[in-house]
Amino acid sequence: MKIADLIKLTENRLALLNTARADADRAGDVIRIAALDVEIADTTATLSALRALG
Repeated sequence: MKIADLIKLTENRLALLNTARADADRAGDVIRIAALDVEIADTTATLSALRALG
């Protein structure tokens, strides 16, 4: 798999996580929001690293 493919997959995952966070926010699920914030931060860091390679 090429770096460009990994970047696209990571961007898609980030979009999904942001949607899930918005849903959790609307539902008032503070625990889920906190967990998603961690995942979003990790995925954003991964995306930055991939972009630096690509």
